[in-house]
Amino acid sequence: MKAFNKRGSWIVTIPVILVSVAYLYFFFLPSKRKIAAVRAEIAAKQAYLSEAVTRAAEIHEVETELAGAQAYRRQCRADCPHSGDVGRLFGEINRRARQSGVDLTRFEPNPAEELASLDRIALRMGSQGSFAQVFELLRGLEELSAPLWIDSFRLTARRGPVGMIGSGGTTAMPSARVESELSLAIFATKDGDSD
Repeated sequence: MKAFNKRGSWIVTIPVILVSVAYLYFFFLPSKRKIAAVRAEIAAKQAYLSEAVTRAAEIHEVETELAGAQAYRRQCRADCPHSGDVGRLFGEINRRARQSGVDLTRFEPNPAEELASLDRIALRMGSQGSFAQVFELLRGLEELSAPLWIDSFRLTARRGPVGMIGSGGTTAMPSARVESELSLAIFATKDGDSD
């Protein structure tokens, strides 16, 4: 009877081990892999959601920046003269130069360079006068409503007699005359171009 119990325990143990190994191999490990895959998928989706919150803030910031850029563009286009009105702008620049007291030695507009939605007109100006007069000319150009770019500006002292700056008989510092060379870029909207 002892032999039967010994054999009987192996008869029960071996099938239990085989069932356990089969369960482990066919059910537990595949389920564990599936669970790990689901957990990885959940972690990826959670990362995507947390990134989406960050992206939403970035998108909002970019949209705000874009709205500001579009408002600036609209304002610039509203300030730009039409290509047909550039002659009046040249007249206004000439008037401001006379008001500043400088002597214009050069006023040379170049043909318009066509850009996507604007025309860029280069203007070269030369003038002579005191430093204060040239400064006043620059201030007058800055006050124009039309967008201007100063591409280059050169200021040189002119050799010759020295004058006095002052009003009402007040003593003033001597001031030499200076020559200035100014290259401007004027932007104009194309005729018939709408925003």
